[in-house]
Amino acid sequence: MRPLRLRRPFAALALAAVGWTCAGHAAPLPSLWTAPASKLDLALVKPPYAFVARPPTGQRFNGVDLVTLDRITMQPLTRSPIALSCLRVHASRDGQLLCFTNVAPDKPTQFAGPASYVYSPDLAPRSHHSNDSAGQPNRARMSADGKYGATTEFSTGHSYAGTGGATFSTLTLILSNEAPNAAWNIEKWNVSQDGRKVTSPDLNLWGVTFDPANSDHFFVTAYFAGKPHLAEGSVGAQRIAVVRDSVECPSFSPDGKRLAFKKRTSETGWSPAVLELSTMKESVFDIGNSVDDQIEWLDDHTLVYEVVTRPLIGAPSSDLMSLDVSQPKPVGRLWLERARSPALVRGR
Repeated sequence: MRPLRLRRPFAALALAAVGWTCAGHAAPLPSLWTAPASKLDLALVKPPYAFVARPPTGQRFNGVDLVTLDRITMQPLTRSPIALSCLRVHASRDGQLLCFTNVAPDKPTQFAGPASYVYSPDLAPRSHHSNDSAGQPNRARMSADGKYGATTEFSTGHSYAGTGGATFSTLTLILSNEAPNAAWNIEKWNVSQDGRKVTSPDLNLWGVTFDPANSDHFFVTAYFAGKPHLAEGSVGAQRIAVVRDSVECPSFSPDGKRLAFKKRTSETGWSPAVLELSTMKESVFDIGNSVDDQIEWLDDHTLVYEVVTRPLIGAPSSDLMSLDVSQPKPVGRLWLERARSPALVRGR
């Protein structure tokens, strides 16, 4: 792997990275900031690497950073801003990037309706879809082969932090990256449980994850009758079937054998968990704080997820933590400060 070279100081962001102290951690990570990444940098960088969204600060909108990784430890080496503003990002295995945002790319100080943008590995625009809605971008996923994308938005002012289906409303779309403007609202598909169509008025779907070996196959959260369920779907058949209860925001492992997910452990708190698909056995991990994220995998045994930090002074921000679930008693460790929505590029 060839890390990015520092061409000139990136003073403002470097000072911010050094000066930030994460609540609950003894000290921040060493500064990783380098100069903004160009198309040449993206052409030179080799997998594995990651894209992350940067939480907004004050009047600044969300940025996106390119993070180079150590091939063995999967720890960040360098961090370089790129010329995008996205609330959520995800990537295919070859580096195509899905950007889900409500900030107009050509007018980055103005809000717009939720829209998804797909970029090739060198950040050349590939496709664009406007949702024609007024919600808040919340989840984004791209299939490993780059064929499909998926986005979830909450209706303005809503969230699922409370309990009860009346507290929120979602819009989840699956997008074809090979057919411009092709998008499906999956709530309009046949959603069933035990062979019967789900007709609950509180039905909401969110958090799609695509099978790395077969992008037509996916899992998604299906919320109805006052609780979340894990559901399995097919893009081609446009059908979704409930598999089990109490799984939120599933995320396929790179080998396709497990799902990471959020397990609700209190009215307003979730813990990271892993579901073995062959046995449907779940493991829940107590990390001492709440996860509100669609968890990503660094490798086949390490999770990376967002936690919201609340310092004594200043506005809340987000950090990314890692958790090695192969350990008997895994402990969450700071992976990257002031970051959210990790998107791993693993290569072929």
